[in-house]
Amino acid sequence: MENGYIKLWRKSMDSRIFANSQLWQLWTYCLMKANHKKQWVPMITGRGETEIEIQAGQFIFGRNTWAKKLKMKPSTLWYMMQKLERLEYLDMQSNNVCTIVTIRNWKVYQQREEMIGQPNGQRIGNESATNRQRTDTDKNDKNDKKNYSDRRKNFKKPSVEQITAYCNERGNSIDPIIFYNHYESKGWVVGMQPMKNWKAAIITWEKRNPEPKEINRPPKPDKPPKPVKRMRHPDGTRYSYREVLVATNGKDSRTVQIFDKLEDQKKRKENAKKLLEGKDKGNK
Repeated sequence: MENGYIKLWRKSMDSRIFANSQLWQLWTYCLMKANHKKQWVPMITGRGETEIEIQAGQFIFGRNTWAKKLKMKPSTLWYMMQKLERLEYLDMQSNNVCTIVTIRNWKVYQQREEMIGQPNGQRIGNESATNRQRTDTDKNDKNDKKNYSDRRKNFKKPSVEQITAYCNERGNSIDPIIFYNHYESKGWVVGMQPMKNWKAAIITWEKRNPEPKEINRPPKPDKPPKPVKRMRHPDGTRYSYREVLVATNGKDSRTVQIFDKLEDQKKRKENAKKLLEGKDKGNK
């Protein structure tokens, strides 16, 4: 990973990140840290040592380590990484072990064999190396322009109706018009590359704007009834007083105050007792 080099488009100078020196520094550092081939990376966790498979164009991101290396605050570094993700330059996937970053369109930044220019074990003069480098650079510029043109010809932008049909098929809540206008204003470009698959862009849009989840909260437990208060009326009659919550119209509720004579309560209890005794005698 530390040997070799990567390619940078001159078009990068027109990008939004080029105007921000810190963001540009972070982006180029990401490109240089990405693996050029698949490999297994050992990681030490709380449960011991494990291995993580890293593909080409991926790398393991450590916020504190990178912050020290780039002389940034960890919070600033994380904000800019999220901004690169929003601008669709990279994707971040976190798990309970680490955060894996994937460079989008990684093959575009990879070196080609014809760009290497120097055979192994042989030293070439400065003039010869310069001429070879100039020739290879011109060739690469032509190849890049040709590939860009080919990708542009092969891609056919979708209509709003096609976007609507695919969103309905996936059952998401993406607004097809907003999606269409967003990429139409950008020239149907993802990052700095022409779009290859608009359906994949919709799936990415879903991940960036997840559906709100319904929270099933457990019902609140019923409040215990308020204790009965006993009081004496000015006329000398004793009352019991309590508050009852009564529902009205099926939705609203209000508190009703109930006053009950203690004498009436005693009579009701006696009548209920006699009624029960009568039923018991009838059953016998």
